[in-house]
Amino acid sequence: MKSPVPEPGAARERSSGNSSTRTPGGPGSSTGPTASDCIVAAKVAVAQRDWPGAQRHLSQAATLGNGQWHVNRRLELVNLVRQGRSTPEPPANWAERFMGHCATCSQPTRTPLSCAKCVQYVKPPATAVNFRHVDEHYSLGVYRWQGDPESCNALSRMIRWLKAEKGDEVLRYLAYLLSCGIRTETQFLQAADILVPVPPDPNRRQERGFNNVTQLARYMESYCVLPIAEEMLVKTKATDDLRQMNRHERRGALTGSIEVNSRKRHLAKETTILIVDDVVTSGATLDTCAQALKEAGATRVLAATLARSESSQASERAGERDPEIPVF
Repeated sequence: MKSPVPEPGAARERSSGNSSTRTPGGPGSSTGPTASDCIVAAKVAVAQRDWPGAQRHLSQAATLGNGQWHVNRRLELVNLVRQGRSTPEPPANWAERFMGHCATCSQPTRTPLSCAKCVQYVKPPATAVNFRHVDEHYSLGVYRWQGDPESCNALSRMIRWLKAEKGDEVLRYLAYLLSCGIRTETQFLQAADILVPVPPDPNRRQERGFNNVTQLARYMESYCVLPIAEEMLVKTKATDDLRQMNRHERRGALTGSIEVNSRKRHLAKETTILIVDDVVTSGATLDTCAQALKEAGATRVLAATLARSESSQASERAGERDPEIPVF
């Protein structure tokens, strides 16, 4: 049986001699490593939680003259992990406060993500989102809007609490689960340079008085050891309520509404960017963000969301009109 993979936040370090990440341009190489070689090696080391290796490769990239801000910021994040000063991970049994104590557990190693899947807090989406500009997408689970027969599932309830600002602890827990899913079920961390939150609608931001997606991304910066570029994307104009629109109408309504911040446009050049949102329905918002980032020079755009909004009824999932999602 495959042994469990350690999850984000674990500060356990492997010795440099046992590290599976090798120094680029090592013995037998005709030339020394380039800054780009070191950055690639550092991403692999971070994904494997090899903190000494990550620190070594990032330091070498900086020494070789790579002045990109995300290299220095990632080095700071790695140092925080090694010093035990990064955001602490939630306990594996965190979910039990909602579910009740599990009488028996056959899992040899319990983690927040494995427990959440075991008690079915997290279920994989049944449908995929069709994107035009997003290169790859990952959703932790499914979101059931209010009125759906399964609307009371735990992940959906916690997301609604986030939208209503009812618990920073819940937000940190979900950020951790999403970070774990990204690391163990995708290759995003081996590719991404920057983490960018989806910007809020101006009207929605004013109504709520806070930005739950940016706070989600802030926690993920620590758990994924991936630098965040806040306010890199800006919503330049409010849009009509998207809940009553089908996917084609949503794309039309969002056209020209999201732009790259002119002061941070240079950060996108020749980078792979991971954009983050809480819920994806039609994918129109993520696609609009990805298009803007690519026009600013991003090489690739990946996307991660807490949940894919879909009906529990197969007949509704097959319809063209996207189901409503609640707004708080």
